[in-house]
Amino acid sequence: MRDFEFLTPTTASDASRMLADHGETARLLAGGTALLLVMRARLASPSHLVWLGEVPGLDRVALDARDGLTLGAMATHHAVETHAGIRAAYPMLAEMARRVANPHVRNAGTLGGNLCYGDPASDPPTCLLALDAEVRAVRGAQERAISLDGFFTDYYENALAPDEVLTEVRIPPMPPGAVGVYHRFTTTPAESRPLVGVGVVLVAGRDRVCRRARVAHHGRRRAVEHPRSGARPQARPQPEAALGVWCFSDRAGAPRRPAGEERREPERNVLNVREHRKRSRDEAGRDGSAMPATGGLLLTLSVPARASAVLRPRRRR
Repeated sequence: MRDFEFLTPTTASDASRMLADHGETARLLAGGTALLLVMRARLASPSHLVWLGEVPGLDRVALDARDGLTLGAMATHHAVETHAGIRAAYPMLAEMARRVANPHVRNAGTLGGNLCYGDPASDPPTCLLALDAEVRAVRGAQERAISLDGFFTDYYENALAPDEVLTEVRIPPMPPGAVGVYHRFTTTPAESRPLVGVGVVLVAGRDRVCRRARVAHHGRRRAVEHPRSGARPQARPQPEAALGVWCFSDRAGAPRRPAGEERREPERNVLNVREHRKRSRDEAGRDGSAMPATGGLLLTLSVPARASAVLRPRRRR
């Protein structure tokens, strides 16, 4: 690791100015869980590190019934995971944060840093896309909002200008009758980076039939080789016509179908075998006691056949 100069701005505008002054040789430093590893591997050798830890308010967590949730860019995954208001209003977000990497990363890693790094095998982007989040960024004296739909542009790339600083993430309030869930799949139980991640937010009408949905997904394309799992997380709003078959249950863990609808069996693949179902049941609790966080929503995902060889655990020789 080469020598560098450590800069400590006190405002986001100052940080933006420092990036502009030093050009491509300057990097922003938040939690450092990704950047420092890259520097140790000598894949990046910045001459200046601009640390955001001295900028007041960047680690704030603000929850409002009208405006929704505001998360400062320096808010850690642990802060999101343990915040009582988030656990009550956005349970899928808190549950996602609980599964990010490991405790060391969750205590140091920041939400803003994770989004800017743009790792295609990461949990927060997909979950936030399903929640229809947007980010705020500062460039000098100017500020703009960027929808997360257009924030990610490619592997490890985003829509920020070289001297632009992400300051906060904003999530709108959950609509009445909405429930959400984020689920990740890994190659082995010890794997901390998801192979595939899917976030779903469903909105039900008074008849308890789903009227609207927002589905986001990501995947490591080289492993899954599926056309819908590309270099960046993607969100797909689903119209009512495509969701009429889905209903919410009156009790957790017992979804029902509209009268007259035929039964639809999920496609059989490595994720729908008996062992996987049993493991999922055990995690949720035999009586569904752990299910109210998602309103009793049961999610079945189909994985392309090409992924079976990747997802199947390898035997040791």
